[in-house]
Amino acid sequence: SVFPDPTAPFACGVDAIESCVLSAAPVDAVVIMLGINDMKVFLSNGCAGASARGILTVAGKAAAMAPGVPVLVVAPPPIGRHITELPPELGMMEQLDEKSIEGSWQLAGYLSDFCPLYGFPFFDAGTVVSASAADAVHMDEAGHTAFAEALAKELEKLL
Repeated sequence: SVFPDPTAPFACGVDAIESCVLSAAPVDAVVIMLGINDMKVFLSNGCAGASARGILTVAGKAAAMAPGVPVLVVAPPPIGRHITELPPELGMMEQLDEKSIEGSWQLAGYLSDFCPLYGFPFFDAGTVVSASAADAVHMDEAGHTAFAEALAKELEKLL
């Protein structure tokens, strides 16, 4: 997330990116993939534009910590529309609503528009993978494999 999340205080990208980049230095590239947790009703209430601007803030901080290194911004696959049909014990719909779902589908468009303005390369993971059938938010094993292969190709273009 790019917003402070009281349910996951360790997971704010804006706060964590500098230590992540410094602890991994030297790096050949930085990959930023955030945004789905931002769609939680108590964070951005599904506002994809606010999330995209926050993601670009994280990317800018990464670029400042690793000058001359490409910072690839990746839009995560959107929330599966079947999330509303999943068992309530998964707890997903306690934090997400219809605006969250729609915002997740809009995020890649915002990032695609904004990234060139800030000089960041962009990749839409939703073009190669979908959220899993199991929880409609995370990738399954096959999704992770497909994503890794596609991401490797994107990074090859940058390096």
